[in-house]
Amino acid sequence: MKYLLTIVFCLTITSFFAQNKGINLIKNTSSKTKFIKEYRRIKVKTTDGKSIAGKFTVLNDSEISIKGRFIPIDSIASIRKASTFSNILRTTSAGIGTFAVVGGIAMVKTESKNDYYGSQAAAGMALMIVGVPFIIAPLTVNKHPVKKWEYEIVNE
Repeated sequence: MKYLLTIVFCLTITSFFAQNKGINLIKNTSSKTKFIKEYRRIKVKTTDGKSIAGKFTVLNDSEISIKGRFIPIDSIASIRKASTFSNILRTTSAGIGTFAVVGGIAMVKTESKNDYYGSQAAAGMALMIVGVPFIIAPLTVNKHPVKKWEYEIVNE
């Protein structure tokens, strides 16, 4: 029991002194910060317009590396976390939204002349209204553009 406590104590102490490397994102308009740890999967869009996704490593105070490509922190236009689950969810959501909007358009276009109350058209419009956020949300959520955020590499 004494040895077990010693081992647990040593592991706890070493975790306090472990280095945290990563990218600190600081919002320009408020004091909100987000920290992305090293070796996490991210998607970076550079000022050249190129997109690179993968696990990143910190090289020094001004440069990161993704898939063997060296990216200076000054040349990053936007950063977002890119886990495999979020990529699948983002694609699925856009597909569901597109299906709902196209289905709604089809319902409005094929409205029957005998439908005096316009219930089919109303259902089609409702389906389109529900489908639009499923398309827009994955495109805009969780991005950190350089216009709104400041990037800082942390080597603690």
